[in-house]
Amino acid sequence: MNESVEPQAAVPRRAFSVVAVVVVGQLALVGLLVLHAPNASAFTRRTHRHYANGMRRVRSPYPGGGTAPAMEAAIRQTWPESLHQAAFNVAWCESRGRATARRGSHLGQFQMGRSEWQRFGNGDPYDPTANAAAAYRYYAYVGSWRPWECQP
Repeated sequence: MNESVEPQAAVPRRAFSVVAVVVVGQLALVGLLVLHAPNASAFTRRTHRHYANGMRRVRSPYPGGGTAPAMEAAIRQTWPESLHQAAFNVAWCESRGRATARRGSHLGQFQMGRSEWQRFGNGDPYDPTANAAAAYRYYAYVGSWRPWECQP
């Protein structure tokens, strides 16, 4: 039999988001569910897996050797010695050690948000020592690196 086979139409590759609202008594629970089509692009699947928890690991740790001396001095002054290397890595990943770094409403070498700065910071968020001290207070309050996008 010589049957002609028609080419199949390409299925668009996309992810679908669904917002669900469940009301239990007087409590409303809202959830976001992201579903990926089975033929979603490899980039979409890879990105989803890599950022599944919303954070990224430090890909290139702080090179040391005085690369960012102001950052090093500020962290050595304000953080316990056992956390120095982790703090160097996070600050390096967040801002490349630049005290004047700014991304949206996130400021300084540890890229603290304005509301976090108001709660934990004193003085100028662009001052390396003040920013490192506020970051340590925030770290101590939370007890982990969870608030930062970069993880040691």
